[in-house]
Order: sequence, then structure tokens, then C-alpha cells
Amino acid sequence: MFAFASVAALNNPLVFQAASTVAKKAFEAVAARSLKGITEIISERFKGDAEVLRLRDELELKVRVLSLPIDICVQHAVRGNSALQGALDVALKALRDIEEFEEGLREQDITAGRGEASTPDAASIRAAARKLEALIKQLDSLLPYLGVAISAVGLVDTGDQQLSPSRLMAASWHIRSSAGRPSAPIFHIPQAKWHKEGLAAAHTATRPMQEQLPLCSVCIRRSPAGERPWSAAAAVVADATADSAASGASFAYELFVKQDLEDGMHHEKDEAPAQLLLPIQDILAIDWSTSQSLKLGDADFRPALLLQVLQPPGTTSQAPSRRAQPAGDVAAENGGALRPHRDAESGSNSPAASSSTAPKRASSRLGKSTPQASATSSDASAVVPITPSTPATPAHGRVTRYAIQCAALPDAEPAEPGSSAEWQTLSEFEYVLRLCMLEAREELPLSRIGDERIRMAFSATPGAAVASGAQGGRAASLRLDQRSPSGRGSHEIEHLSRDLDRLGFGSPV
Repeated sequence: MFAFASVAALNNPLVFQAASTVAKKAFEAVAARSLKGITEIISERFKGDAEVLRLRDELELKVRVLSLPIDICVQHAVRGNSALQGALDVALKALRDIEEFEEGLREQDITAGRGEASTPDAASIRAAARKLEALIKQLDSLLPYLGVAISAVGLVDTGDQQLSPSRLMAASWHIRSSAGRPSAPIFHIPQAKWHKEGLAAAHTATRPMQEQLPLCSVCIRRSPAGERPWSAAAAVVADATADSAASGASFAYELFVKQDLEDGMHHEKDEAPAQLLLPIQDILAIDWSTSQSLKLGDADFRPALLLQVLQPPGTTSQAPSRRAQPAGDVAAENGGALRPHRDAESGSNSPAASSSTAPKRASSRLGKSTPQASATSSDASAVVPITPSTPATPAHGRVTRYAIQCAALPDAEPAEPGSSAEWQTLSEFEYVLRLCMLEAREELPLSRIGDERIRMAFSATPGAAVASGAQGGRAASLRLDQRSPSGRGSHEIEHLSRDLDRLGFGSPV
């Protein structure tokens, strides 16, 4: 069987989560979805041939075993490990070959339904058996290759989570080059898909992802100069640093999503594209997933970047607004919903009040505390703790998950599903987004933020960030962001080792 990665690879919290989830569920979820279409077709069309049915069962088993190493390669690839991006491409090519074989069988099934060939002849049976044998041999040669690749990466991946210097440098350049140009894109994905979590089903506590915009553009940009959008976290944290106010520097960023009406859906002639504006200060955590994990496609390993956002209190959801807005306008309709900052003294939320009084933010630097900041911290610590799975209280809003995926360019060659280009684009987007979140929290340019702070910003676990945001906004979020994920107890590794050993994967130690 497949030899699991070393303990060094498990230091990555995403790899640890993927491995432990698969071990505990014993591949039940993957087994229920893998090769469902091809199994049904072969079972119906070749039900009288025992050899084809045997090869079908063997192929299904190989694909189920392949799911775990692919997930591990995915988690390494999104962190800038180019060595495993090549291994990931090879694995995804094998899955695409299986999908092409399934499409061919579907065409034969349609032909049989028309009465042109009611039963498969001997030549069709032999061709199907040869193709199944070829796919099985391809998977047999792929599994040892993936095992060696993951083990090799585990040997050099020592210590805490490693950052990609090239992507970090590129993200920093994108941010620095946009200084002094409000509303100019810092990083832009011209063709993307936007998903939002739906309502929880009656029989389960999970909240499935639903496609909200099948085609849109997503960009990170600075908020317009002199105007900062209302932020849910600003309802708790209300203190600003004196040096940033004196210098006039703005560290407010926003995520701007605009619908592309060329998405193949029906639209009215005078219909305006939907728009969504999210203050980056309200993004609590960033995580990675795939279409299969989000139940957006079976055996589909397209990458998805997950955003956990703290919604403003008094709004039910962050829905795209269809009202045309100027580039510098931060007023949006309710529910879509960017609102002017509420003045702390007068309680008004008029445009005049919001333009004269910018939202204040607590400083995370030592030696800069003020009496107001101390009072704010006391109020924040008095909030009842909320677990990530529990909606936040109405006073501080609730946490909603969104997902971003790349979409194929209409004028370009068809993109390979789950190709390295998609991982590269979304990973660069993640680096820029995390650095913008860091600048917004610290209210300092990147050149004045220490290396340790940057490492902490990339190693923060999603669960800690969400719990922190629900309890006390950005001030508490920063304290939990500084918690390193590498401090996992040795008992967790031992527990995972026993689970994997029972499944026949051997101990990861």
C-alpha cells in the first residue's frame, strides 16, 4: 500500500487536517462519489461480462486509494511547493483520462438507446477491457511515484510552515506599487467563480457551498482616499494609532467582486452587473479546499480559496448589489452592504459624520496603548466565547464563508481542470490578501512589519481566527493569529498514526 508522508509534512495544519479527516472517515465519502458515473454505465452495459466488471471494481479501488496522496499534493502545491505541482499534474492527468473514458462510454450508451447497437459486440467488450487495464496500469505506476514525491518533500520540509519567497516578494511588490492610487487594482483575477455557503440542511449541520456568480472578476484594491468602508470588526475595536493618522496613510483595503454578464445565463438588456464590496478588515481567516471537498463536483480537484467573513450586525447576508455605483462610492444597499461608519458620540451614521470621523482601530504594537484601547480590550474580553460552528451574536454579526475559483477564459485555450496555473493564480491572490490583512491590522507598511509578524499571518489556523473574530474583532484576532500551529501535542500525531495503521497505510513516524 501507499507509504504515508513523514511527520515533517504533518506539521502543515492543512496537511494534518486532510490526513486526519480521511483517516477517521476511512474514505467513506470518497468511496461514495468516486467513479459513480462510469460504474453505473459499465454495470448496465457490460453486466454479462465478468472480466469487465472485475476490472471496473479494481479501477474504482485504485481511484479511491489515489484520493489521499492527491489531497496531500494539493496542500503542498498551494503553499508554493513547485516540486509537488508537477506530481499533482501527473495525477490529475490520470483522472482526466478516466473522465474521457467515461464520456466515451456515455456516447456508446446514447447510441445504444437509439437502437443502433442494442448490445455491445465482442469488439466493444475487448476494447473496454483493454482500456480498463491500461488505466489500472497507469494508476499502479502513479501511486509509487506520488509516495516518493511526498516523502522527499517531507524530508526537506522541516520546522514550521514554509513560505514561498518568490510569491511573497511578488505580493509585496503588488501592494507597494499601488500606493497612492486608491481604487486601482492591486491584484486582479479577470475570470472567476464566486460561491457562498447556503443554509444548513435539516438532516445535517453542514452548510454546503452554492454558486452565486458563475462568472465574475475579483480584485483587491485600496479603499478610496479619505473614505473607509464600514467594518463589522470596527464595531468592537475603536482606537487608532497616532502616527498613521498624522501621516495620512490609509491601510484600508477592500475586495471588489463584479459580475460578468457573459456567463451564459439569461440577462435583460438593461440589467446592470451585480457588485459586491467586502472590507478586507472583516476577513477573519483564509483556507484552501477543492471542488470535491465543497461538494461542487465529484472527483473534481479544482482549487478553491475559502474566505471566512464577519458580516455586519443587522444584515442577513452579504449579497451582490445590482445598483450601479461610482468607483469611489462606498455606500451600498442594505444586505450588500457597506454602510458609513457610525459616529461613536452622536450615534448618527450620516455621510457627513462618516467623512469627518474615520473609523478608529486598535494598535497591535507594544508601547502604544491608550486608556481608550484598554477600555475597548476590557469590553472585548467580556464577550461570551463563541465556537466557530456557532453563529456570532447579533451585536458583532455572524461569520459567513465564501469561495473563489478560477474560471476558463473565453478567448483562451481550455484550461486543464486543477492545473498548476489555477493553483498558482489563487496562491498569489492568497499571498496578496494575507499581506493586506496584515497591514490593515498593524496599520503599518510592510517594510516596517517584522518577519515574525509576517510568518504568523501565514500560519494562523482558520478555527482560531474565526473564534477570535466572533469574540472581539481585530484586536482579539491578532492575539490568536500569533498562535503557531506547530505546537500540536505529540498525542495527536500518535492518534493519527494508529488510525492510519489500522487502515493499512503504515505509521507516518
